[in-house]
Amino acid sequence: MNILVAGASGFIGTAVVAALRAGGHDVVAVSRSRGGLPDDVKHIQIDVGSGPVDPSRFGGIDAMVNLIGIAVERGTNTFEAAHVRAVEHLLQLSQALDVKRFVHVSVVRPDGSDGPYHRTKREGEARVTRSDRDWTLLRPGLVYGPGDAMLSNLVRFVTLAPVFVAPGGPTGPLQTVDVEDVADAVVRTLATPSTHRATIDVVGPDRVSLPELVRTVGAALELPVWVARMPAGLMR
Repeated sequence: MNILVAGASGFIGTAVVAALRAGGHDVVAVSRSRGGLPDDVKHIQIDVGSGPVDPSRFGGIDAMVNLIGIAVERGTNTFEAAHVRAVEHLLQLSQALDVKRFVHVSVVRPDGSDGPYHRTKREGEARVTRSDRDWTLLRPGLVYGPGDAMLSNLVRFVTLAPVFVAPGGPTGPLQTVDVEDVADAVVRTLATPSTHRATIDVVGPDRVSLPELVRTVGAALELPVWVARMPAGLMR
């Protein structure tokens, strides 16, 4: 298949591109910058969240995979743009190109809070599920691997100091998952018609709290670490 991957140069995107190509698929990578994508991957530079996408820039596309997502807002790259407007523009593009298969990669527990991150994730999912596409929602847990953010930051914190400050109250459950397993889930989903209009959590088997995860990192590094709890308001 010829598969359009939006958000292809991101942490999960590069793993998905590699897995699709290893599975014999052709990839059209779409992102705001090429990043670390291999030179022989076709790349189209577009800020999908900024406006509708011109369908004339594409040839025949058999399926779309949306991996666009951000953890921190910067300038015009807001949660609303990345998680809602980008979805709308990709669905419009799928209509224009007559692409029925649409895999949307979201986040586990999108109802986790009423903050702007989770709210826009929910709204993006709603756009997909209300469409007439053959959609699948994949909801990864805490994704780790080379180039990740969360676990790499935990490693830096534990290496720098023996005390880690965590917010008081519930901090989980967290279910970590290897980025290669997430990429494999995307490949398998595209090959499995029974996943049409299904919502699937892509998570590891263990359910842990943030302090437990920090202690696991400390043990792996063979470094002592003490987790101090602090009220969330005071941390902010």
